[in-house]
Amino acid sequence: MKKVFYCLILILIMVFSLYSSAFACTSFAEYSDKILYGMNFDYPDTPIRLNFFNQNGLKIFYGQFQEGELYPMFVAVTNKGLFIPTQIQYPSLPAQKSLNSNEIYIGDLPSKVLSFDHIFQVRDMLASNRLAPTTYPIHMMLADKYGDAVICEVGKGKNELVDIKDKFLVMTNFKVSDFRDKPYTDVFGGGADRYKTACETIEKNLEGFNIDTGWDVLKKTVQTNPSCETLMSSLFDPKENVVYFSLRRDFSKVWKVSIDNGTIETYKGFDKSYVIKIPENGILSTVLMDEKLIQQAQELVKDIENPSKDKLLIVMGVTCFLVLPSVFLIRKKSVITKNKGRRFK
Repeated sequence: MKKVFYCLILILIMVFSLYSSAFACTSFAEYSDKILYGMNFDYPDTPIRLNFFNQNGLKIFYGQFQEGELYPMFVAVTNKGLFIPTQIQYPSLPAQKSLNSNEIYIGDLPSKVLSFDHIFQVRDMLASNRLAPTTYPIHMMLADKYGDAVICEVGKGKNELVDIKDKFLVMTNFKVSDFRDKPYTDVFGGGADRYKTACETIEKNLEGFNIDTGWDVLKKTVQTNPSCETLMSSLFDPKENVVYFSLRRDFSKVWKVSIDNGTIETYKGFDKSYVIKIPENGILSTVLMDEKLIQQAQELVKDIENPSKDKLLIVMGVTCFLVLPSVFLIRKKSVITKNKGRRFK
């Protein structure tokens, strides 16, 4: 009997270990003197593609991760200051196979709101549109530069919206709406430990919160388990329209993105300075982690902008090597393609 008991305990420990490593990603929005958004994107080892969209004055920087031949989006930020990280959520409702006229899949929400300036526009839209669950359970945070943020989740027959309070909002992987009126110290579920750490760190440093404090939050919530490790850590400054990011937990090297200019440049920790115009189909994280490929990417953009006949074939070859063909068709009324049925972390 004791042997059976010990075996059950061992199985529970193993299951809990798998459960803990299966859920990842941490996001936050904080509003003090310095407004900042932050996200750790955690996923099994895979390339990340950083992309840029510009149409009719709307400029969007967004991150995608490779899953097979597809590149689902995991975060987007616009030149209007809108921030949308998408993460796995548990527990969740079963996927809904079809939609009624007033329903949208939660994975399609970003494409509906990316042109918005304020979060109240999101609430107005969701007042008459119900979010429906997809194959992979997700929830998402939406934040604007005016001090408003909300977490959107699928509920039973209704939308579950969790509004910001105390000048900051944090999202990991448990269903936040289940703890709507409870202190952050009482939450439990997937990512609860990271949630508590992020809330505590932000709360203690709200006065004087800055870039360094933001990095501190991300460093304290990184994941190192290979089954779901932190592949990209990002800080978004909606007032300046810039993004700072590091790859694979190497916080000694930081890149800077100009949303206004559509460029990525070295910011800290590099021996040489580079400025890269984000190509039409984006640029891979594997390129940014190899100095030779960085140089090729920089030269590639120069050659595309000022091509010479003798370099045309070289440019075409390097383009195929550096940048994978885009699988998202960007249309006039839909910036990011529908993500229903795709996995987000």
